[in-house]
Amino acid sequence: MSTELQTLALDILEWADANDITKAELIRQHPGLGSDKTLGSIAAGRLAELDTDRWLEAYRAVAAQIAPEAAEDADPLFEDLSTAKQVRAHFTRLKMSRTNAKLVIVEGHTGMGKTSAGRIIERKMRELNPVASLYQIEASAGWGDRPNAMLSAMLRALGMPDSSRSQAARLDKLVEALNARAVVFIVDEVHDVGVRCLRVLKTLLNQSPVKIVLLTHPRLFRDLERENWDDVGQLTGNRLLARINLGAIKTEDVALILSRRLPALNGTTKDAAAKLTQAANGNGNFAFVREVIVRALKDQAKTKQPVDLPKIDALIRAELAARRSTLIG
Repeated sequence: MSTELQTLALDILEWADANDITKAELIRQHPGLGSDKTLGSIAAGRLAELDTDRWLEAYRAVAAQIAPEAAEDADPLFEDLSTAKQVRAHFTRLKMSRTNAKLVIVEGHTGMGKTSAGRIIERKMRELNPVASLYQIEASAGWGDRPNAMLSAMLRALGMPDSSRSQAARLDKLVEALNARAVVFIVDEVHDVGVRCLRVLKTLLNQSPVKIVLLTHPRLFRDLERENWDDVGQLTGNRLLARINLGAIKTEDVALILSRRLPALNGTTKDAAAKLTQAANGNGNFAFVREVIVRALKDQAKTKQPVDLPKIDALIRAELAARRSTLIG
């Protein structure tokens, strides 16, 4: 974390120098950098007396403003968004659990931040324990209902190349490894698997101390449940610690993102967040918010003018238009 913060400060200073912007002007344009003394201390790596979490978020926001193209594909990893806080709270319970309840299911529609939440809890866990045995795996549609593919992916994540000739041998090898050390698997897009893979997950939970977080689309996972009620019921019975539905995006979360990514909105942040939340719901959710912000940052960089509420309105309309299907004929 401290290395990233110092690197950001040095990159920002280099960008300013390359664009003939003085340090004083840089700080005036981007007050999130703090004072001249703060910027100098961070660039020099003198961080002992600083709140590194706070300054890291601020410097990431400034970096996104001056080089929006670099952040185009990145979701903001804001751990204090309500969705992330829900997942963090239940993940802490999962880590502390000493019962058979070793499974957390996180449901969220596309763009609601499931994957980002998974990355946040991985980052937080590694900050507490750099050698933590936590692994993120994305279920592939190519797995289908083939447990062998899932078992191989888990073994690879553990750094164990697999040459087993049968599913039983693969499963035994993985169970042995999971009983040798405490492991957490975060499995994304789990709605892409089938019932045979879910049965194997149940076996892993039964035969080892492994803990599992499943990230899934609510409707698709419920379709899987309806078709395989008994099997999914066994998985989510006494093994389930929590089932979280991220619901719809909240204006408060959008306002938080805007305050960090577009601080120039100032007093209009709340109104902009309300408009953006209404447009984003069902149209990509946080992914829609991200794309509007990218448009705003590009416009700001091009025009050298801060983005205001009318501009946010125009950018929302542009993003909605870009997402509509083109009618042919």
